[in-house]
Amino acid sequence: MNFWTFSCVNSLRALPYLKAWQNAYGQDGFTAIGVNTPEFGFEQSADNVRKAMTALGID
Repeated sequence: MNFWTFSCVNSLRALPYLKAWQNAYGQDGFTAIGVNTPEFGFEQSADNVRKAMTALGID
């Protein structure tokens, strides 16, 4: 489980690792779960989160 926000550099740096783990271990039942933890008002908008997820390749 990863607590993240789309404007946090550390959250963005973790994404390649989470995607790699999901790709490597997903067939064994592993599921990477991301929990949005907004710090700023613009990060609380569901539309902004959806746009960021699309731009970052998160499904």
